Amino acid sequence: METIPALIQAFGTMFQPVVFLAVLAATVISLIVGVIPAITGALMVIMVLPFLFGADPIVAMPFLCALLASSGMGGAITSVLTGIPGDNANAPATIDGFAMTRKGQAGRALGLAIATAVLAALFGVVLSILIIPLMAPILMSFKTVEMLLIIIVALLFLAVLTKAPGSKA
Repeated sequence: METIPALIQAFGTMFQPVVFLAVLAATVISLIVGVIPAITGALMVIMVLPFLFGADPIVAMPFLCALLASSGMGGAITSVLTGIPGDNANAPATIDGFAMTRKGQAGRALGLAIATAVLAALFGVVLSILIIPLMAPILMSFKTVEMLLIIIVALLFLAVLTKAPGSKA
């Protein structure tokens, strides 16, 4: 089992003060910018990515992950308080949360949105840690040719999915 020592090393790297500061900064930025409708977490990552070229990956990757993960909470604030979803994922929060706000239960709705976001994140992390030992042998067996094929298929999917409606291409 090579995964256990790697997991222990990853936790040791994760608990450095610089990484915590990067995650805190990304969370605050994401919550503030996430309140603006139509600015999703993916868009924030795209906008910040050029500034992180050359940065230490040990700090940059958690920064980007925190930026993406916490943007949904910023959108939930807008959804609950104004009825305007900040992101596509906040549509259910808009339906239920804004109805609770109209009944005078905005604090409860925000609390439920925060609890849901935290529990979903924890579930995702635990599930990812459990799946890593199963997926590692499969992923490590990929050679350059297979990776090229996966990239080409991904680009083809992108070309089909982003095709303009009505175009004959």
